[in-house]
Amino acid sequence: MSVIYGWVFLGASAYFLYGVLRPSWQSAQGQLLGFLAYDLVLIQPFVAHLGNIKPEHRLSLIVYLAVIIYSGLLALYFLILARPNGTKR
Repeated sequence: MSVIYGWVFLGASAYFLYGVLRPSWQSAQGQLLGFLAYDLVLIQPFVAHLGNIKPEHRLSLIVYLAVIIYSGLLALYFLILARPNGTKR
């Protein structure tokens, strides 16, 4: 799985570079959807770890979960509520 995640991150970084070189709402929309998919895939396994994590790692996991939740909510906000004027929903 780590190799697959590595390829996903490599692909995402190439897509971000494309967005920098050719900025548009379509590029941003794809990147936001990628963040949302990443968040949805990772949130369940990390929530499942809350019950059996060592106490010294609990704070790190909670902070990481907060970042994942924030990232997902931010992506949803921009994909649904804060679209630029003139774009289709």
